Order: sequence, then structure tokens, then C-alpha cells
Amino acid sequence: MTLDPSPDAGAHAPPETTDMQLRFRVPTGFIPIDLDPDVEGMKAVFDDGKEYLTPEQADDWATGVQAMLFSIERMRMNNTVFYAIGAHLDDQGGVATAALSVTVEQSPAPGLPPEDVAALVLRLMEGTFGPESGGLVALGAGPAAAATSVLTYPGIEGGMAPIDEDGNSSVAQARIVIPFPDGNFIATLDMATAHVEHAESYGDVLYHFANELAFVLPDEAPVPEPEPGGVVAAIKNVLG
Repeated sequence: MTLDPSPDAGAHAPPETTDMQLRFRVPTGFIPIDLDPDVEGMKAVFDDGKEYLTPEQADDWATGVQAMLFSIERMRMNNTVFYAIGAHLDDQGGVATAALSVTVEQSPAPGLPPEDVAALVLRLMEGTFGPESGGLVALGAGPAAAATSVLTYPGIEGGMAPIDEDGNSSVAQARIVIPFPDGNFIATLDMATAHVEHAESYGDVLYHFANELAFVLPDEAPVPEPEPGGVVAAIKNVLG
């Protein structure tokens, strides 16, 4: 098997936005994933390394890389501008993991004031998260809609989420949607983890992440380095 990434990989332009940009700190313990990878470089590494592998190992490697590139391509097509994987020690000596993403897309009601957009988004989110699963919150960047839920589904052998004694798996998800100041776009922040016992802690991390996010103009100074407290303090809830 050869590594043959899609010719369109990395070809999608970022979603159309206003002059405003998002600035935020990456929470402690989260590693950002490059959404614009050097596909040719990856192919060269694969070509150089496959001679040291068995055909089966080379096939597994190529399949894994192609699956990763496909996932990245899907995220970019869905206007995901940031994606990170987090890993943290819990108080039981195990490792808890979570995925954090930021997506920018057009507002469902362009031009309305941010508070009206947030209220509309909250009503729309009820279809995914269920009624009374969230509410409106006031953040540093303005009004926002927030919701949480735990999704339970038939477990899949070899999947990311553990399977319980009933054969089911569960994933906890928290979402915060922040309208841009002009109301024309929204930033959707998602945190998901299969470690549902840490859902509240990861939800706190998402809240602090969202509360420190800012809409800025391109020539404005970047955000400073994290200081004790804020996101750092929130992540300690996961560490135990």
C-alpha cells in the first residue's frame, strides 16, 4: 500500500470572516494538531521509512496516516480553525483525555446583536443537547450560549471510548458558542471526552478557555503567556 493523500488535502482556504481574529491561550496539557500539515513531507518520511517495515506494518502506517489526513480534511471542510488533544493524570493514577476544537462559521442570524444571536443559538442547541441542558453566559468576549450533555451509544470494539458492562460507551460534550461582535459570525468551542467522570472538570476548562478568548484586530498585540490561575487552575481539577 502506498501513501496517496487526497490532492485536495490542505487546499481549502480558511472560512470567510470579518477583520476580527480569535486570540486565546491553549490550555495546559493540550497539544494542538496542525490543520495544514506538510503532506509532501509526510509522504517523503513514509517513503524513506517503509523500507524498514514489513508490508503489513507499512500498510498499517499508510492507513493510519490517510485516516488522519481524512479527519483533518473533514475538520477543515467544517470550518474548524483549531483542534487539540489533551491528556492529564487523574487522581486515580490513570490518564484522562479530551478533544478541544474551535469552529468559525456564519451566524444563523447575520447582523443581529450578539446577545440576540446567542439566544437564538441556545434554542438551536436544544435539538442536539436537549432542553434545559444549558443557558446564556456572559464571557470576556461578550454574551454566549453554553450547553452540556452525555451521549450514550452501543460500544465499538477498538473505539476510543471504553465499553461498560451493558455494552455501551459514553462521551461527555460541552459546547460554548460566542457570536462575533458584529453578529455575522459565531465561534463554536467544543470539548469532548470519553472519561465522563471528568466531564465537569473538562467543562470548567472549556469555560475558562472561552472566558479568556478575545476578538482582536490583526495588528493588535498577542495575548500574554498564561499566569497561575485561570486555565491553569481549572486544569488542576482534572489532575486531582
